Amino acid sequence: MVEIVEGWTSPMPFTLKGNGTPIDLSGMTVTLSLKDRRGASVDTAGKVTVTSAIDGEVTFSPAVGDLRAGSSPYAARFQVTDSNSKVLFVPNAEADAWKVRPA
Repeated sequence: MVEIVEGWTSPMPFTLKGNGTPIDLSGMTVTLSLKDRRGASVDTAGKVTVTSAIDGEVTFSPAVGDLRAGSSPYAARFQVTDSNSKVLFVPNAEADAWKVRPA
């Protein structure tokens, strides 16, 4: 579980792994599916950056108001798409839970 404070706008680093090994993201597109406790989607377009492709490292940079305590917990899952439009999800089981605490 990821725990943060409401109002967080600093980049959040993640390492995407498959079978415990970082996924080589070279040539891949990574997006983030982020839904609040009611199932409403958070706009994450343009907020995910691959920071080290070979090491599977990405960052999510939330905007003010993206993550609210009253809408917590959030369900988060990264989508990785290759040049042939093949898709994988991280995690590939239940989405990660993000808990947002009041400031």
